[in-house]
Amino acid sequence: TETWGAFRAGRRAGALLERCGSNADGVEIVGSHDGYSRLPGAPLHRRTWLITDGSIRIVDEVTGEGAHTLAAWLHIGDGDSVESAPGSQRFRTSNIEIKVDGTNVDCEVTPAGREPEGWIASGFGERRPAPALVARTSGLLPLRMTTTIKTVTGMPTNYG
Repeated sequence: TETWGAFRAGRRAGALLERCGSNADGVEIVGSHDGYSRLPGAPLHRRTWLITDGSIRIVDEVTGEGAHTLAAWLHIGDGDSVESAPGSQRFRTSNIEIKVDGTNVDCEVTPAGREPEGWIASGFGERRPAPALVARTSGLLPLRMTTTIKTVTGMPTNYG
């Protein structure tokens, strides 16, 4: 949905909850929206969440036609930092491990206060800069990117 300030919206995306339920693997939620259909190739975004004990897997799929760039943002909590090995697609904070998979995925960690900037909100009308992990991929549709978030304790000595 295009937004023009705090309380104004332009073209609105049509959202659809495709599936929601639990199975032996955990809880699965699948939804899609057509908010990018005005772009060339009429992209459709589908996101699948699989939530299990100790992990969340998020699969972003964009179908349609033509060449496009996808970006997925994961905003990091207040006072936390993100560590990674150079060239890695694995990241750690003080209590989670993040792994991003996909074809030609490039990841960057944006420190708080540097462009492109991440934000966190602590209350109504209150937001401040925070670190963010930004994963991008480009190419011909369809494109797919998977982000896995797991709870961990302690910091690793290597990211093997």
